[in-house]
This record gives sequence, structure tokens and C-alpha cells, in this order.
Amino acid sequence: MAYDKQELIDLLRHLGYDEAAEEAAHLLPDQASEEQVIEFGTRHGISRGELMNRMGGSP
Repeated sequence: MAYDKQELIDLLRHLGYDEAAEEAAHLLPDQASEEQVIEFGTRHGISRGELMNRMGGSP
């Protein structure tokens, strides 16, 4: 599955990860694989669970 870089950047900014969003804009390809997104999140201490919590959902 591929993820759109701009959607990821927008989500990170919306959730308060401004620095990670800036880095994503420079490092991720336009269409990032799930593996690339997971690796990026891991480097920034951002897990899927953390994103779900910030969005108000449950994993």
C-alpha cells in the first residue's frame, strides 16, 4: 500500500508533529510505502497507536 506524502504531512501537522512534517516533506517520496512510513515514524518516536490516540480513536 502506498501513502501520499502530502496527506502524511498534513496529518502530522494537524496532530502537532510540525518538525516531523517538515522532515517528511524533504525525505519521503511522493508515494511512500508502508515500510517507509513505519521507518519514518519509528525514527521520530511516532507509532500507529500514538497517531490513533491523538486522533481520538482506538487501535
